Amino acid sequence: MEIKCKELRARAWNNLKQVGYFESVLATFLGGIIAAILPFITTGPAMVGMAKYYTVQSNEKRNDLNLILGGFTENLGKNILTYILESIFLALWTMLFIIPGIIKTFSYAMVPYILMDNNDLTPTQVIDRSRELMKGYKWKLFKLQLSFIGWFLLGALLCGVGDIFVMPYYQAAMAEFYQELLRCNNRPQIENA
Repeated sequence: MEIKCKELRARAWNNLKQVGYFESVLATFLGGIIAAILPFITTGPAMVGMAKYYTVQSNEKRNDLNLILGGFTENLGKNILTYILESIFLALWTMLFIIPGIIKTFSYAMVPYILMDNNDLTPTQVIDRSRELMKGYKWKLFKLQLSFIGWFLLGALLCGVGDIFVMPYYQAAMAEFYQELLRCNNRPQIENA
């Protein structure tokens, strides 16, 4: 099974239209505000909450703003520790050379989704699972993210305010990418987050 960026973006856009685009803008804005309060400590749990929100939105076709707080209400310590470890690993890889740091960024991209989906894994197992899932799919993720560059540039032209409207689309596409990865790797898809 091949992951096609155009299909993922189309599914993400349809989900947003179906369940309410502006509710998703509000959820993304709320997650961003939470992460901005204490940037380093709250970023990991905020990312897990966003992953949970958009995955449930995709699977169940509903918006639930409470899911944004899921990274804080469930496994808070593990979510923070995993984000700290991931950041340390990325910093070390980047110090080695820039390119390995970039490659590892793609390898670790599914960490928030795996945290949301697997309560029984340790932080290092979560990071390892992300690397395992992303084997052979880093280029696909790069292409998906690159397909949003025009949207983000447009948002930047509007002094960053436009990004508030682009991020829900991007986050929904990332949730679709994760679910497609699970299908490609013959892993069960999350039903209820």
